[in-house]
Amino acid sequence: MPNTSLTRPTRFAADRGAWVLLAALTMSACGGGGGGAGNSTPPSPSTPSTPATPSLPDPATLWPTPGKFGQLQLERMAALAEIAANVQYFHPSDGVAQTDWDAFLQYAMLRSSQVGTDAEFLALLRSLFAPLAPDLRFNEPTAEYKVSPQDELNYWYQNGYIEGGINDTKDVYERRRKSLRAAELGSAPGLPGEAAARYKAAGIEVLQPLVQPVVLGKTSPASQGFKPLPAGWSPDQDFNQPAACLAAMAKAWGVIQNFFPYKESLQLNWPAELRPMLSSCDPAQGADRVPAVNAQLRRSLTLLRDNHVGLSAKSLERRRWFMPFSVQLVQGKPLLVEPTASVAGLQKYDELLSIDGRTPQQWVEGLLPLSLSNEHTRMGWTLYQDLMYSSAPQSYSLNVRHADGSEATVSVPSINSAPGGQPADAYMAWHDVAGQLPLLDPKPDGTLYLNLSKMTKADLPRAREALAQAKALVLDLRTYPVEFSAWYSLLGHLVDKPIQSLPLYHHQPYAPGPKVYRQRVQQAIQPATPYFKLPMVAIYSRFSQSQNEHALGFLQSAGVPLMGEASSGANGNITEMRLLPDAQGKNPLATITFTGMEVTQHDGSRFMDVGILPDIQQGRSVAGVREQRDEVLEAALAWLRKPR
Repeated sequence: MPNTSLTRPTRFAADRGAWVLLAALTMSACGGGGGGAGNSTPPSPSTPSTPATPSLPDPATLWPTPGKFGQLQLERMAALAEIAANVQYFHPSDGVAQTDWDAFLQYAMLRSSQVGTDAEFLALLRSLFAPLAPDLRFNEPTAEYKVSPQDELNYWYQNGYIEGGINDTKDVYERRRKSLRAAELGSAPGLPGEAAARYKAAGIEVLQPLVQPVVLGKTSPASQGFKPLPAGWSPDQDFNQPAACLAAMAKAWGVIQNFFPYKESLQLNWPAELRPMLSSCDPAQGADRVPAVNAQLRRSLTLLRDNHVGLSAKSLERRRWFMPFSVQLVQGKPLLVEPTASVAGLQKYDELLSIDGRTPQQWVEGLLPLSLSNEHTRMGWTLYQDLMYSSAPQSYSLNVRHADGSEATVSVPSINSAPGGQPADAYMAWHDVAGQLPLLDPKPDGTLYLNLSKMTKADLPRAREALAQAKALVLDLRTYPVEFSAWYSLLGHLVDKPIQSLPLYHHQPYAPGPKVYRQRVQQAIQPATPYFKLPMVAIYSRFSQSQNEHALGFLQSAGVPLMGEASSGANGNITEMRLLPDAQGKNPLATITFTGMEVTQHDGSRFMDVGILPDIQQGRSVAGVREQRDEVLEAALAWLRKPR
């Protein structure tokens, strides 16, 4: 989608049922649910009330200039982002559930730029959140939030992150409000342990209800959601608009803060990323802030060390030129694999020694922190994905070593393509050796090669027939499986007792912090008949990821020897979030993916950025790649033939 702004009128429509702001921002305290700055106690939450609807201020819709963010302004934006995330995910009011949070964040960030004093900012917070959450309290240290034992309460049940709060029965993740009685608070894992949470955001103390009474089917006190009207103020869909950019960054930070399940095991200080992310939207970056936004998003997301992390955003991409070949590390040496254009002087599988006098590793060193890859795969992935991308055509001097040992210096011009245009087929053809092999390949000595990744349910009968004739078995998991249920069923015929998956955990956040309940997901494969008792070995590669690793975890439980290299280290269902979508919540300018479920090793140690470690180390060699040999399969067959 082009990087353009939506039309934005200068007035916000005041219509019946529309979300409205409370009093002028120059007031130090607001009415309604905002509360005063003194020691007042909120009204009983069991008493329904209606948010006040004063006359609407006339908002200035243009970002103030000059636009450099000062430290004070940045702290206020960070406080607003943190509070908004906590309210969105943990305050159970009808108003919160009905709010268009993408639009709210833009509007809130825009208004935050228009206040001068701390008192005005505090008044702004109260006016912004009072319609959504009338019982939210700011800087009221003696305020309390109590519920009656007989109250029927609402709370947020969250099992992972759901974009837009839209639940799909096919998705493992879920978000919905559930009911409980006050006496049940803290009575079971995953339930709020108290009626409200107290926390600080950039020095502002917040008292936030985690439950709300329900009276006649509505939460009490009454609340209203923020939903901009077609005739009123419209949010931008443009990273170059500061409010839109800030809203996108606030959303990205808030989702990862509350739903990324590996922050603790990785000892990740994610709160420290909020201010740098917001700072990338600073108008002082220039008229085109997209490169700074893109770099900061990539830098922050790379800290997750999650190979499921993706940043899909044509609107963020400025590079359109790349080299006419792919590079992969083999035995630590960068080889030219599958050239995408004929270049005189270059040969397939040449070793790339230097580019304009610098080694390939030196070229990508500064890109590693932006690679979106984990630590043990990022060098190889960055060499393949990001080597010498540029925003304008360039020519480079390459020094290469041919297979015969001779060296050559070649001038190579970059070629043009849209982002992501580097042919995936070339990459797959190089590393996906298994994709070029058949499903079943009986060897003369009785060993059966079974390409488990290609297995479908329809293939099970002939696979069982082949297993009945086999004397030994090689299982290949170097390619992503085409059908989960097929390999799952097949493995049942290879075991005589139940085998377990790697430990899986759903993360269920229930309070700011976040406080999280880790729910263990039990998954086992039961023995099936007929049972085939065979000596076997499973082969995989450093490219094996996610479902491959899930299958390998079952094989570990069965005691099957594993041969290969450390796998990718990213397992668990993927979560998606959309930044700056259109008014219908679709067509975002950027989409971020990450792992939404925690997986550990069988012994409970960390899996993320570690992967499946082999029992028998075996990779590919430079000589083997040049000779186009399948060294891993050769080694597996040789291992099975050894007497034991």
